[in-house]
Amino acid sequence: MKVPLRKPVGAQRIRARSRPLIAASIAVLAVPGCSNSPAPPQASAAEVRSDAAEPAARGAAAQACTRFVVTALSSDAALDRGPGDARVRAAQLYGTPQLAGQLAGEGRDHTWPELVQHQARVSVTTTEAGDDPPAVTGTETGAAVTASRIAVGSGGWRRDLPPTVAYCSLAQAADGWRVIAVTFSDTIAATPR
Repeated sequence: MKVPLRKPVGAQRIRARSRPLIAASIAVLAVPGCSNSPAPPQASAAEVRSDAAEPAARGAAAQACTRFVVTALSSDAALDRGPGDARVRAAQLYGTPQLAGQLAGEGRDHTWPELVQHQARVSVTTTEAGDDPPAVTGTETGAAVTASRIAVGSGGWRRDLPPTVAYCSLAQAADGWRVIAVTFSDTIAATPR
């Protein structure tokens, strides 16, 4: 005996009609790019270049600070009138005209009288300071180096001078990073080991 098929009635009828619609909706949502949810944010090409370029910019800025500090602390008592002469030379080579003007006549160094007595010149080596440098922001950044200094004078005279930490503020110029301000500190914190 054959049972006749009944037509769906009421809620059954709505469910029966919506089944194909639900299946189609699920298929559309499963296709990438077809959902209504917003796409995850994508970094612009400029942001990607900026993030990738920051270590290179930080390295170039640290090198500019190092060149400045080596020159600024490499005084020669046989040629210079005072330690400020070396600082002005550094500003002329690796800084800005404004910095050279600020450093003119500046440069206190409590070892200067002894350097003059022995006609000594100062040899400088640097290492990166342990401080975290600020991030490169647009065209400005900072860098810090620790300078070890040895005075070498006439007659074989030698003396280790106190180490110095130099904090450089730098600005990007057409020819690279330039030191726009510098602070020297004779206070060196002990590094935890």
